[in-house]
Amino acid sequence: MDVEKTIEFILQMQSRQEAHMSELTQRQDDLTTALLKLTENVSGLADIVGEVSRAQARTEEEIRRTEEERRRAEEQNRLAHERFQELNQATDERLHALIKTMDDWIRNQGNRNGAPG
Repeated sequence: MDVEKTIEFILQMQSRQEAHMSELTQRQDDLTTALLKLTENVSGLADIVGEVSRAQARTEEEIRRTEEERRRAEEQNRLAHERFQELNQATDERLHALIKTMDDWIRNQGNRNGAPG
């Protein structure tokens, strides 16, 4: 076996191996950079999701409060309407009583003056 050829072969293999290792190192550096960017993006996304979640919770609370206010307002309107109906009925009753009283008074005035009643 020729020693020079063997040494040349070993040197070629070593050179190829070094080139391959250099390429792998570069790929690893690229992957590390990409992973760091991805980690930053995921972290930013997590922050955004947290903000959206908090905004959703605030919106749901505002909707709950608005619904409660609407229910209270409807109840107040219902009670006010009932009270209005009661007052309207009482006014009608007093008006009918007044009309009857006036009618009776007018009839009695006619009877006192000799007019047929």
